[in-house]
Amino acid sequence: EIRFEENNLNGFIPFELGQLLFLKVLNVARNFLHGSFPSQIWDLNMLETIRLDDNVIGGQIPDNLEHLSSTMKRLIINNNTFSGTIRGVGDLTKLRSLELQNNNFIGSIPD
Repeated sequence: EIRFEENNLNGFIPFELGQLLFLKVLNVARNFLHGSFPSQIWDLNMLETIRLDDNVIGGQIPDNLEHLSSTMKRLIINNNTFSGTIRGVGDLTKLRSLELQNNNFIGSIPD
């Protein structure tokens, strides 16, 4: 687990976090992080929680997140600069908490 919420961190989220194959929790909420969210992190099969809320992080949610359908329980990325569609969120069948507000998403909400 990586938990660095509310630490006044600034800079980018390193793409090397995508090499942590057994990572279950990534929580860097309420910092001063910016830039694009590393796409490699979306590929981690064990992720249960992503909390990036209240930063200035951008990027897109992949259209296909089926590999996370049995693990992802919390996706909290509100108050950032994410864009694109949220089609991939429909794959997350175990999701308990989804917070996407105050980003730049377009399109419809998936079934």
